[in-house]
Amino acid sequence: MRYRPWVLRFLSQRQRTRPLLALACSLWVGCASGPRALDEHDWTLIESPHFVMLSGAERGGSAALLEDLERFRAALPGMAGIEPHPDRLRIVLLPDLQVMGAFHAGPPVRSFAVAGAEDTWLVSCAAVSDPAAALRHAYVHAAVRAGGAPPLEPWLEEGRAELLAHAQIGKLSVRLGEPPKHLSHWLELGQPLTLRRMLGAGAGRIAWAPGEKVRFNAHAWALAHLLEIPPVANESPELARLRESLRGVESGAIAPDADPAAATGADLQLAFTQYLRADEYQSEVRTLEVPAAERVDRQERIDAAVALATLAELARATGFGHDAVSRSVRKPDGSRADPSPTELARTLEQEAARLPSDADAPAWADLGDRWTRVAGAEAERRAQEAYRRAFAIDPNAPSAIRGMAATYGDEPGDHWAAATLLQRARSERPMVPAIELAMSERLIGAGQH
Repeated sequence: MRYRPWVLRFLSQRQRTRPLLALACSLWVGCASGPRALDEHDWTLIESPHFVMLSGAERGGSAALLEDLERFRAALPGMAGIEPHPDRLRIVLLPDLQVMGAFHAGPPVRSFAVAGAEDTWLVSCAAVSDPAAALRHAYVHAAVRAGGAPPLEPWLEEGRAELLAHAQIGKLSVRLGEPPKHLSHWLELGQPLTLRRMLGAGAGRIAWAPGEKVRFNAHAWALAHLLEIPPVANESPELARLRESLRGVESGAIAPDADPAAATGADLQLAFTQYLRADEYQSEVRTLEVPAAERVDRQERIDAAVALATLAELARATGFGHDAVSRSVRKPDGSRADPSPTELARTLEQEAARLPSDADAPAWADLGDRWTRVAGAEAERRAQEAYRRAFAIDPNAPSAIRGMAATYGDEPGDHWAAATLLQRARSERPMVPAIELAMSERLIGAGQH
C-alpha cells in the first residue's frame, strides 16, 4: 500500500522501516453498546504549521482544536514569557479516557506531554469538558521543558499550566484568572487539601487516587492564581503572607523542602480555605496583540493501519500501552488473535525494566494485574512480586491493597485475612467493581457470603 509523503513524514523516517504494523492492533474500549476497537474508529491526520495531529475524534472539531493551539502558541511568549516549543510537535487526540489510560501510568489524566527518542508528543482526550484547555495544558509542559528551565515544584508547574490553559485570548488582550469549569466544584465544595500537603517536597510523588489528582490540580490552580493575579484592595494579612511565601519558593529564596509557607499553621490554612471558597476570582487583562490563528494546512482521513502503527510508536515513547497495543492482533482472515503468553511475558518484562525507581504504587499494581493474564508459575510469582512492591510503596493505596490481597492463599483463614484487608480499600474507594468482585470472592472462600 502506498501512502502520500506527508503521511509518511508523520511516521518518522527511521520508524518507517521498522515492523510497526506487526504491532498494529485494536484496543478494546468498554461502552454501553459493547467494546469497540481502535481500528473501528475513523482516523484523520491534520497538519498545521507547528503541529501534526492524529485524531480519532470528529474531524471538524479536531481541526478547530489545532487552530486554537496554534493561536495559544503564538500568544504564550507575550502572555507568560514562555517561548514556544522549537520543534514541530506530534499530537494524538484519543477518543475517550479509557483509551487514554492505556498510555499513561497512574490516575486518569486529560492530557500529557512526553519526549520520545526523536519527537515530542502531546497526548490528549477528546471526551473531556474542555478539550482545548486540556491540549493547551500539555503544550505548556512541553514548552517549559524544552526551554531548559530547572524543574518546578509540582504545585507550581501544574497550577501555572492550568492557569494559562484557561486564558481567554482575544485579538488585543488576554484575560487570566477565570476558574476552570471542570475544577470549580473542587474549589467550591471539595474537602480542602492542607497547605503542607500541597507545598511539601513529596506533593508530586503521592499516589493520587483519580479524584485526588483532580483536587490537587484545582488547588494548584488556586495557588498559581494567588501568585500571578494582582491582589484585591482588602486582602487579609495572612493571604498576603502566603503570597510572599509562594514567591519565595518560585524565586528559590525558600527551599521547597523547608516548609515553603514558613508556617503552615491554622491562620494560613484558614486564609487559603477562604480563598478557595471565593464567590468569584479576580481576573487580570493583559494587553497583548495576538497574531491571527494559523490555519490548518491539510486534513485527510487515513487508513487504520497507519493510525495503529503510530499508536504503537507512541506506546514505545511512553513506555506504557504495549500490552494494550499488542492485544488482539488481526489474523490474515480478519479475526482477532490474542498475543501468545511468551509475547505477552516479554512485553511485561520490558515494561517492568522501564519503570522508574520511584514509580508509584498504582504503576506496580497495574503491572501485577497484567502478569495475572499470563499462565504459569513464573507469571504468578512475577504478579505477586509486583503486588508486594506496590503495597510496600504505599500500603494505603486501594490498588496496592487489592493486589496484596491477591497474594493470600486459598485456606479459609487466608480468605478472611484478605477480605479484612480489602475492606480498607472499599472504605477509600467504595463501589469500585474490581475491589467489590475481589471482596465477594474472598467472603465466599471464607464461608461468610
